[in-house]
Amino acid sequence: MSFSYDVATTVGKVRMWLGDTVSGSGPKPDGTNLSDEEIAALLEQENNHIGRTVAACCEMLANAWASVATIRIGPRSEDFGAISEGWARRARQLRAQYGGAAMVFSTSLNRNDGYAAAAEGYT
Repeated sequence: MSFSYDVATTVGKVRMWLGDTVSGSGPKPDGTNLSDEEIAALLEQENNHIGRTVAACCEMLANAWASVATIRIGPRSEDFGAISEGWARRARQLRAQYGGAAMVFSTSLNRNDGYAAAAEGYT
């Protein structure tokens, strides 16, 4: 999979609006970039409309982040569900502005911090 960033291209314009502009420092949970091929496939799906393609990328990123568990180590925590929701919120805003059909995804968040049973009334 390849990465290029040139704002004269439609792939580059999508990257610009996503903030996915530095190779090796991308928005995916593992820190990688969306590939040129992924963006091109979404451009085709969205009839080469940049705003709708950015929305589709946001939906894809929300789905990717939804599969990452929240981490808690002592007082420190990383809430990756919030990152997923941020991408989903941005996708909804873009869909409201530019239209197109949203890509459907689902998420299931499970509490696993040693206190889950007590918090849910299962003591």
